[in-house]
Amino acid sequence: MNIGDNMSELGGAIFHAADLMAALSSIVVAIWVGDSVVKSRRDQREHNKLSVKPLVHLWTHHEDRSLTVRLENNGVGPAVIKCITLIKKGDNKNRSPFGDLENFLIDFRGDVFDIVSLNQIKLADSYSLPAGKAIDLVHLTLNEPNKNYLIKALFQNLESNVLFEVRYESIYGDEVIAINP
Repeated sequence: MNIGDNMSELGGAIFHAADLMAALSSIVVAIWVGDSVVKSRRDQREHNKLSVKPLVHLWTHHEDRSLTVRLENNGVGPAVIKCITLIKKGDNKNRSPFGDLENFLIDFRGDVFDIVSLNQIKLADSYSLPAGKAIDLVHLTLNEPNKNYLIKALFQNLESNVLFEVRYESIYGDEVIAINP
């Protein structure tokens, strides 16, 4: 064997080792880039979930002869309303679905219902309340102008004795249960 052949074999081995190192480096870089992309997408999805989060509020208001219960979405994404439940304060077992509001209120304050008109909205299953929008759930109007004090009394009774439980979801499926939000 002569030295030229050994140098040739050594050069080939070095060249082969360099190719192997380049291939391994490419694999490591590809794995790192793939991991970065997956992490970036996960972070972006979490950011999107937070940036389109709904924030539902219940607003009760009374004027001379009327009382209104309004549901507002003050968040930046739609709220998918799943369920509204009425609860008597101090009695968590005494719960009524929102659709039974009239019976709930009659049981609660029946003397008012002979002289009021009740306009209650019926929400569809999974009603979507857009961001920045509101819907009047209930509007009571007193038919007798000389008994305005009854609306104020009903309002005070609602405020102090009735809880509204609102179950809603974001478009990402995150469920929120809010009581008197």
